[in-house]
Amino acid sequence: MRFLFCPLASHGFVYPAIGIAQVLQRQGHEVALVTGPAFRETIAQAGLERIPYGKQDDQSFQLPQWAHLISVAIQIKHIKYALDRFAPNVLVGHPLTLGTLIAGELFSLPVAIIGFAAYLWPFASDFTEAPRSESARRRIWRQQETMKHYNHLRQQLKLPTIDAPFAKTPWLGDLFLLQSVPELQNHVEELPDKVHLVGSCLWEPPQCDPELEAWVAEALASREPILYVQHGSAFKYPSFLPALLDALKDWPIRVAVSVGRMRSKAPDAPGNFFICDHVPQGVVLKHAQAVVASGTTTAVLGAITHGLPSLLIPTGGEQFDLSERCEQAGVALCLPPDEVTSDNLKEALQKVLTDSQIALASKSLQSAFQRYGGPGRAAEILSNMSSG
Repeated sequence: MRFLFCPLASHGFVYPAIGIAQVLQRQGHEVALVTGPAFRETIAQAGLERIPYGKQDDQSFQLPQWAHLISVAIQIKHIKYALDRFAPNVLVGHPLTLGTLIAGELFSLPVAIIGFAAYLWPFASDFTEAPRSESARRRIWRQQETMKHYNHLRQQLKLPTIDAPFAKTPWLGDLFLLQSVPELQNHVEELPDKVHLVGSCLWEPPQCDPELEAWVAEALASREPILYVQHGSAFKYPSFLPALLDALKDWPIRVAVSVGRMRSKAPDAPGNFFICDHVPQGVVLKHAQAVVASGTTTAVLGAITHGLPSLLIPTGGEQFDLSERCEQAGVALCLPPDEVTSDNLKEALQKVLTDSQIALASKSLQSAFQRYGGPGRAAEILSNMSSG
């Protein structure tokens, strides 16, 4: 069978696609990817084919413009260009690759979706519980707003609008791979049949960053705790990084910070910080004691995979839902973005680093994820989909 993976051109989307694609390829399936040219070398080094966007290989699948009409149209055009050269049986996208959903419809191809680590759409019980919880209101609002936007896009593309019930939201595709486990995901019994729990699909290429490796070696030699920080998009809230720098500048701790998704320039850092656009989390997490992040799937799954406690500061997207699930599972503390101060960060981090119950829960959830197989389980489900 032939699988065409269509990730947004960002590490958090391309890397899981590569991990699953490699398993499928080892099983004898044919795979290819369409995404932006920035990942051309990474995909080639992973032993996979990337089909360019036309002869000029222009930009496509750009994360900042994922919901814009022109961006979606470019995704569809890139997929069409790939169809003429690869002829896939299945398209594999993500919740934000709207062009993949529409291309599947236009070209009569089934679409599988690699989801986040939390289910973001409403459950039946969300409509009946009284009083309705904040998380239920958020899921219902998200369903309503995304359907409005999706139908607006469809109208602009001269496609009929869709009136789908919440359990059959088009954002699930024909098959949905949820990067979670029952111990983290609530309402498991209410998930639609097309949703499958697969665990973590994290993947990273072999890393060679002498500057980061030297920093890690120095941090280990100091015998001070190591903290990994992933700063996702801040949406409407200010960055938590200035307060974190102030809170930890005099602590006996080493802090590696990935700031590629920040919407503002990173401030100057104290000597105990290492700040870079992209800090490969696997290099740091195997030596770290805790994680501070905005609650994106990549950072959360990284912490869980290494059995580490987290301090999560959600600001939008899937972050509120996933942070809530982590806090309820006992593996993280959550700090509302509008309550971020240097003192509050110090207090929360002190608890994250010393609380034995959080540490125990983190190791337990790590074991639960290990039992699910991640890319291998996802590849098995995709293979069954193609044969069915």
